[in-house]
Amino acid sequence: MLDGTAFKPYIYRALVPTLLRCIDFLSPNSIESFINLRLSERFPYFIDHYHISPDLGYLGLWSVAFYLISLLIYCRLLYLGGYHIVGLPKAQAAITPLLGLLMLPPFFRQGYIYDLPQLALFSACLYLMFRQSWKLYFVLFLVLSFNKETSIIILFAYVAAYIGKHSVKNVLAIGLSHILIYGVVRLLLEEIFRSNPGVSMQMHIVDQIKFYSEIWTFGALIEFGMAIFIIIYRWANKPFFLRRSLILTAPLVLLFIVGGSPGEYRVFYEVVYVVTLLAFHSVVAACQATPCKDR
Repeated sequence: MLDGTAFKPYIYRALVPTLLRCIDFLSPNSIESFINLRLSERFPYFIDHYHISPDLGYLGLWSVAFYLISLLIYCRLLYLGGYHIVGLPKAQAAITPLLGLLMLPPFFRQGYIYDLPQLALFSACLYLMFRQSWKLYFVLFLVLSFNKETSIIILFAYVAAYIGKHSVKNVLAIGLSHILIYGVVRLLLEEIFRSNPGVSMQMHIVDQIKFYSEIWTFGALIEFGMAIFIIIYRWANKPFFLRRSLILTAPLVLLFIVGGSPGEYRVFYEVVYVVTLLAFHSVVAACQATPCKDR
């Protein structure tokens, strides 16, 4: 991805590779060479095992930095979501990031450099959508559109949450703004990388059916049912915005079944923020005599 030769659709996820190329261009060669040399000396097994070029060690550190920054931003957004969206007291909202971090390991089975930035950016857009901070929202949505092509599904959350609250004129304006921004970014990326091999969407539906027909056991069904129960517990008392935003699950499940690889749960990062806040609301509601106030 860094050299612009990756297959489609991965090459369209251009935000982080572009940032890394800018860092590579601006960094002094002496510093980059020194860090690459030291990393290759200290971690030879890691480099050999994962077939990483020693010349990419410096940019690899920056990739880790982006991951850590994304996690910090996500934790902050969980706190803000717990406080402003769920309506928790600050002391309880401060625990929300802990639950959020505990929910992430199952998504780490596979990973790419754009995954956690997608989690942070998409969550930020959802939070700004709730706050209706539209100027900053669309700036971040523009950035988000460069990171992953599935970013457009956030439009489902907007329509579901505001279709009865905003005027028809505003719904059309904001909806068309999403389509315009995403469309321009998509056309630009397709033009830049039109010569790259691959297809816009890979099909794995046969592999998915085979995989999940084999792994679904009674125990797995019980675990799945418990997870659903935690999310929907006291559903009527949950924040309206979160209830409506859970519609994001529908397009993600469809995309996962058709184009995702078996077990590649990282494709659900876009809905993790909503699910985490819903789950934490359930935990708090179960521990209190009265549910948290609906917002």
